[in-house]
Amino acid sequence: FAQVVLILVFITNKEEVRTDISDIFTSKLKLYGGKNFTQNATEPFDFLQKALDCCGVDNGTSDWSGSRKRAENWIKLNHTWDVPDSCCVKVTVGCGVGGVNVTNSSKIHQTGCKT
Repeated sequence: FAQVVLILVFITNKEEVRTDISDIFTSKLKLYGGKNFTQNATEPFDFLQKALDCCGVDNGTSDWSGSRKRAENWIKLNHTWDVPDSCCVKVTVGCGVGGVNVTNSSKIHQTGCKT
C-alpha cells in the first residue's frame, strides 16, 4: 500500500518529492545493502531509483564507487565498482555490475536522484 501512495505522490509532485527525499537518500545510501537494512534502506532506495529514473544521490553512479565511500555497506559487500541493478535503464539481474564506470545513459541512469 505504501508503494502505491508513493507512486501517486511522485506523479503529482515529482519535483517537490525529489527535494524532500534528498536527506533521506543520503542517510539510506550508507545503509544500502546491509544485512539488517533491507526493508528500511535497500528496498525503498531501489524503489525510488526506479521511480525517478536516477542513480545515487548527488553524483549519479560515482556515489556508489569505493573511492567516494558513501555507500559503506554496499562497498563492504565487494561492490566497489558496481551500482545497484535499480540504477539500470532496463533492470535485469546483474545489470549494475561495473556500472560505476559506465557513461552510457542508455544503460545506466547517470543523474543522481537529488537533482
